[in-house]
Amino acid sequence: MLPPNHPLRLDLANEVHARPTEGVDGATEILYLALVSDGARREVDWGEARALFERLGTPIADAPLAHHKSSIGSVRLVLERHSEFIRYTAIAPADDEGRQALKRLSNEFGALSGQVLVATRLHVLGSGSETDLDQITTRYFGANVVVGSALGDGAARAITDFRINEEGYSQIVVLAANGMRPRQMGRMVQRLLELDTYRMMALLSLPAARALRPEIEQMERELAAVASDIARTDQREESALLERLTRLEARVQHTLGTSHYRFSASAAYEDIVMQRIADLRERRIEGLQTFQEFTARRLAPAMSTCRTTSANLKDLSQRVAQATGLLAIRVEIVREGQNREILSATARRAKLQLHLQRAVEGLSVVAVSYYVLGLISYATKGLKAAGANINPDFLTAVLMPVVFVAVALGLRRLVNRKGAE
Repeated sequence: MLPPNHPLRLDLANEVHARPTEGVDGATEILYLALVSDGARREVDWGEARALFERLGTPIADAPLAHHKSSIGSVRLVLERHSEFIRYTAIAPADDEGRQALKRLSNEFGALSGQVLVATRLHVLGSGSETDLDQITTRYFGANVVVGSALGDGAARAITDFRINEEGYSQIVVLAANGMRPRQMGRMVQRLLELDTYRMMALLSLPAARALRPEIEQMERELAAVASDIARTDQREESALLERLTRLEARVQHTLGTSHYRFSASAAYEDIVMQRIADLRERRIEGLQTFQEFTARRLAPAMSTCRTTSANLKDLSQRVAQATGLLAIRVEIVREGQNREILSATARRAKLQLHLQRAVEGLSVVAVSYYVLGLISYATKGLKAAGANINPDFLTAVLMPVVFVAVALGLRRLVNRKGAE
């Protein structure tokens, strides 16, 4: 008797169960593979995953899944799809049958076309196995320097050399303690595998950061040169400087846009790495570096380089924008001054034109009035010759003011009418 569910309630509630941890009980061999999978590769990788499970006799749905698990004999094969990578985890008992099954599965992995980011063989030694670390180190890692610690507050021990062997795999050995539950060991194994995966994903931005350094330095020099030219340039060159700054700003924004996602993703992956290390709850094994020490020593400088490069790009973008704004203001001030001069000249011309127009109007009144008075004079002289008792000169003189006023009013009305049109 509840109100209707939010459309996303069930999906969000089930998200915490989307990738359940696989239990690891006793001596176990694990084959782990993470392939870069983003953009157009996602569809290709999903098609190859479906083909792989079909060849193994356990077909899966056509619709892409974020998580899928199948049992293939004694092997549990888990598929997980993430935003930038796809990973396969094969879990088998550490016996002859399990090792042979993992070998066949490794050959199947060789048919995948994606690019390998992480390939790991993880060996879980049961509580009854050998526990001498020197012997285990020699057996699995030879003379390589190893990293290791006690995990889960001493519930297990893990060692690795973080090196890729001739088969293309790195190796991790986990020694389980008595009484460790399968789910607990499964979580420990998952954290170790994810630690290496997210560490590699975080480091993907390091080559990009190194490649961007020369370009950023070149753009820094260009900005410094433009800023120096701004300080001593005259008004005639400001438009050319503004065009240079605009091109530089477009270049910076393009570089920032193409690298922002990678740097942001690396920062997020770094946070996950640190969280996975914290979840391991390490205790030191005498004479060995812990996972936290090894990872921090190698990962921190790389991430610092990426953060510095990203910060330099953002700072450069802001400084270019400030210089562009400053120069644009200067150009605008110059243009406003030029516009004021143009308006002043236009006003002077308009004023002169008005004076000229008034002079023309005055001359026109005189000319028209003279013409009208001439007609009146001719008319009155004709009437006098016809016998009328009038004085043409006197009558013309009397009508002169009337004619001037009438002509002036008529011309003013005509001019006002034309102006209104």
